[in-house]
Order: sequence, then C-alpha cells, then structure tokens
Amino acid sequence: MQLTNEQINIIRSVETDAQVIKISAAAGSGKTFTMTELARNIHAKDPYAKILYLVYNQSMKNEALHKFADQSEYLDVLSTYGVAYRIWTRTIGQFNVCNNIDFKLIIEKQAEYDKQYRWLTHAYVHELHAEYTKSWLSLEKFIEKKTEQLRAESSMQDLIIGYRSIPVMGIQYQSGVIITEDLLNIFYNIMKHLIDNKTYTHQMYIKEAAKIKNFRMKNAYQYILLDEAQDTNKFILEIFKNFNAKKKYLVGDPYQAIYQFNGCINAFDELDGPEYNLSKSFRFGQNIADLACNIGLNLYIEGTEQPEKIETNKHNVVLFRTNAGILSYAISLITNCPDDTRIKINYMTNDMKQICMNGINSLKESQQVLIYYLWKVFTDENDYHSINKLKRLFNMNNDPYKPEVFNNITDYIKQIKIKENQTVSLNNAIKIIGINSDPDIYKAYTLYEKYGKGLLDIIEKLIRAENEPYPDITYTLITAHRSKGLEWDSVIIGPDEKWSLCNEDGSKIAKYYDELNLHYVALARARYKSFCR
Repeated sequence: MQLTNEQINIIRSVETDAQVIKISAAAGSGKTFTMTELARNIHAKDPYAKILYLVYNQSMKNEALHKFADQSEYLDVLSTYGVAYRIWTRTIGQFNVCNNIDFKLIIEKQAEYDKQYRWLTHAYVHELHAEYTKSWLSLEKFIEKKTEQLRAESSMQDLIIGYRSIPVMGIQYQSGVIITEDLLNIFYNIMKHLIDNKTYTHQMYIKEAAKIKNFRMKNAYQYILLDEAQDTNKFILEIFKNFNAKKKYLVGDPYQAIYQFNGCINAFDELDGPEYNLSKSFRFGQNIADLACNIGLNLYIEGTEQPEKIETNKHNVVLFRTNAGILSYAISLITNCPDDTRIKINYMTNDMKQICMNGINSLKESQQVLIYYLWKVFTDENDYHSINKLKRLFNMNNDPYKPEVFNNITDYIKQIKIKENQTVSLNNAIKIIGINSDPDIYKAYTLYEKYGKGLLDIIEKLIRAENEPYPDITYTLITAHRSKGLEWDSVIIGPDEKWSLCNEDGSKIAKYYDELNLHYVALARARYKSFCR
C-alpha cells in the first residue's frame, strides 16, 4: 500500500521534539494501519524501547492484538481497564472484582439494613454508585457532601410505601430514583463493606488507580498510544498523563466524540501538542465525503475512488438515534408488510424482547416491569388468553399477577409522587418516568397506548421476524452509537424524531455539536451510499 503524505508525516513524528502528539483520523482513513507503521518506525529509531497501545475494552484489545501480532516483541496492547487493574494491584495487592454486584445480597449482610427499604435496593444503590464513581471524592467525603445537599434541599416528609407512611429527613430525586438520608447511610455501609474486603467494581478501581501519581508497571513504556482518545474519561486521561514516557500519542477523531452523555471527555481538548491529520478515507467515495463536510462540522475529508456497486434491496441497514426509534420502525415494518413477503429483522443492539423490555422502565428490572405493564394495562385479570400469551412470549413459569413477582415493582410505582394523600395510576406513573427521565420510555409508552391489547400480537410478529429462516428481504436495525466501528455498503438514516438538532423555536439544542458528531458517525458507516428516509 502506498503511503499518503499525511501518513508519512505521522510515521516520522517520532523524530520531533514534541512529547504529546495528536493524530486526528477521519472515518475509514487507515488509522490502525498508520499506527502499525508508526510503531515499526519507533522500534527502528529506538530498538530497546517498549510501546504501549491503549484501547478501550477487551474486544478492541483482541482486534488490536491481531493487527499488531508481528510487533509483540516490543509492543503491548492493553485495555484501559487492564492498565488500571495492574496499577491498583501493585498498590494494594490482589483484590476481587465485581462484574455485576447483587447489591441486595450484600445489603442483607449489613446489620444496619432496614427491611422497609428493600423495594428500593437496586435503584438507589446503583444511582449512588454511579455518582460516587464519577467523582474524585473519597467515600467519606462523598457521603458528607450528599448529606449536606439533602439537608439543604429537603425537609421532613412522609415517605409513603404501599399503604404505610414513614417520616424521613431529606428526600431527593435522581433519574426517577428516591434517595433519602437513611439510604445514604446504607449505601456507605455497602461500599465500606466492599472496600474492607478488597472488593471493587471496575468503576471503583479505575477511579482509585487514577489517584496514584508515581506508579511503576512491570514494563516501563517509553511510548504510549491512546486509541479512541476523543471518547475517554477523566480517570483514563489522568492515568495517561501519569505515565512517564518519551512520547504520548492521542489517536482518534475529535468529530466522532459521541459519548459525552456517558461522562466521556475529548482528550484532544485537554492536552497541548501538535496535531497531525489523516483526512483521506479509504472506506467511501467523494459523495459521502461531501455529505460529511457539509453537515455543519468544521472538518475536511477526501473520499477515494469507488468501483460501481450493483444496487440491491435485499438487505437494508437502518441507523437510529434511539432504541425507541428502532422499536417504532420495526412495528411499522411488520404491520405494513404484504402477506406474501417474508421479512427478517436483525437487531444489532439486543434481541427484540430486550428492546421492548428496555423501552418502558428506568429501574433495570426490565422484564418484570414490561410484563406487569402489559398485563395490568392491556388485559383483564381474568383474561387468561392474554395472560397465557404473555407467559409464552417471555418464557414465564409463574402467573404475572402473583404478588411475589411484582411487589417490588408495584411498591415503586406507587411512590413516583411523594405527597400526602396523592395516588398515581400505573399509566400516569410510567408517563411521569418517561417525561422526567428518559424520552425513550415516553416514546415506548405512547406505542403501548396506541396499540392496546393488540401489542401482544405485534410483539409475537416481531419475535417471529427475528427468527425468519427464509427471508425475501432483511433489515438490520441499530443505533448510531452502536454502529461506530462498523461499515456496510449502504446505510439509511432512520426516521427517528430524536435526530432533531433544533428546538421548536428554531434555536440550536444545547448538545448541537454532539448531535452533529453522531450524524457524521452514522453516514460514515456506508461505503457507497448513505441517505435519509
């Protein structure tokens, strides 16, 4: 492969005096190939140096190990969490990792645990854990700050649980979750129990590793390359800064920064250094390059000549802004499909049942809430036909109305509003959750409201379409966020209302440029054609 002038300049950057070097690589511009050639040149110029290539997760690590296989003598590939794990291990010794903590079991081991709060265990603990692990505060300082915040913002109120009223000090709402001062104390006991037993979640140990300034790893790396640097987080960036290396490379595409909503930051904006560009895309032609350059971002991409591609309508890839958009489009496909046409729908996020489940709740108790909602709203308690259909669709052994299955959920729904003598119907409760915390939920709610009991038949058809063995036409439905790193011959930007970039009055939305980045990522998945439907 003949190197471009831009690639040659990057490969020779090892000869410059700059300690931090930024490599901004457009979609499909041969970033990984350029990095392998850069690593070869580093080794040629500094044969005794060790190089570390940092990637985000295990799947990216496996892919990079394959591409850098012939350089393993002088180059290591590690995930960012793997580096943090090694740092924290060298700091405190071996520790246990919790991939999916069952907080309820841990709480039950604590003497301070009050069973009247059992219905809230998963929701409030996960909420506080997420907030704690995104801050630099120690556990003690975090609890102290949250307690002060609760006392400043709240007063004595009655927390209504079921038909009981319990006076508590301080009530705060976060993402539809109720947090009280009592629950803060329980959360502290849980975290203290984990730390005392040298047990950490991934988020906990990466936060602690970022605080270690003068760490020493088994191999001393003279060159560090951080991939996908536009979507890192403050702890990974701090670990990257703490490395004592001759040169550090930030590698990625600032215009593909699409995870700010998840606490990610663009490292290109955080560090100073010369920036090198890879602006020629080998993935797509000038037609798509022109689309990317004209969506409102200040970027330049040059396409490459592409051979003529025979058009086919046998397989359509449709990208969406939200899971609710996927669900709505899938329903329109199967309800408008002619009787003599067999369609197959691939869901590259999750399977259809999971998309339905995730669409209407914010409790992470997906299956129970969905089944309860469908049963309660769309069936009569004695409508055994619908109940049996629900059980069959979701492989349920127990009847959905049995109290032991749904006590936690019903108790939560009753507490969406914490005001004396105010009751909230299940319909309104789910509407409230959707409006206040997640537009996906509200969109899904309107679908259920629209189709009524017929939704059970629709879900059955969706599941059947997912498993169609002999399709006449296939659709792959995927969110734009999950499509990153993938490519197809052509893509369709789906009819998802959340693609909107402006408010009703025509003004730009607060995350205008973040959304433009997502548009760029979506249309750049195509090799030959990208268009809107």
